[in-house]
Amino acid sequence: MMCSNNISNYKLLEILKNGKIGTVYKAEYLNNKCLAVKKVSVDQPMEKLKILFNEVLTVRRLQHRNINTIVSCFLYKQYVYLTYNFMCFGNCEMLLKNVYTSGFPEVTIALILKDVLSALTYIHSEHYVHGSVRAKHILLSPRKAVLSNFRYCQSFISQGEKKPFIFGSTVGIEKELYWTAPEVLYQNLSGYTEKIDIYSIGITCCEMANGFQPFKDTELTYMYIEKVRGSLQVLLDKNSLLENQETNNSI
Repeated sequence: MMCSNNISNYKLLEILKNGKIGTVYKAEYLNNKCLAVKKVSVDQPMEKLKILFNEVLTVRRLQHRNINTIVSCFLYKQYVYLTYNFMCFGNCEMLLKNVYTSGFPEVTIALILKDVLSALTYIHSEHYVHGSVRAKHILLSPRKAVLSNFRYCQSFISQGEKKPFIFGSTVGIEKELYWTAPEVLYQNLSGYTEKIDIYSIGITCCEMANGFQPFKDTELTYMYIEKVRGSLQVLLDKNSLLENQETNNSI
């Protein structure tokens, strides 16, 4: 669906999220279509605007039913407006906090992962790494799940050639590190590949099944050490509880 670049065609109904870069609204378009509209002021540091513009360019290149595609993007006065299809159930992290506090049912997780993996397969085929897969960045509607937040997405293509590895960090804030693969944290000359997204998917599976974020209440330094040592998150089911009980009994 193509939308107008005329701001008068949009009615901002309510605030969905106040982010560091901008504010996301639920909006009505031409009195009959619900959209999500991100409103970003251009009066902020160039570094933040550069991240935003890179995300817009990346998402415009990636067209897939399970990617949170930008419907339109335009400038009005001192604001940039980005419009997206409205995902009425919000993101998975929000649902885990407010509805499924003990985790999603297995069937629900399977259906969500089917769509997210479809998006990642496409992203990787286009020689990109998402680099920030987590429950917060998976949006739901009655029909599908979509992957969002391409702010730190990176390409293997450089100067017209495909690189075998990517170097440097894929994330810009500490909170993302709980989902980040160990090879990204190493910051060594080996670099990393699209496999880091598969690691993040595994962590996200545990997050959605257990009902809380990985390494919850863990100090960042300790989390880093545990990841480097190869410590893995597990599903909190009957088997894992029995294993913990046996371990405690043997001490």
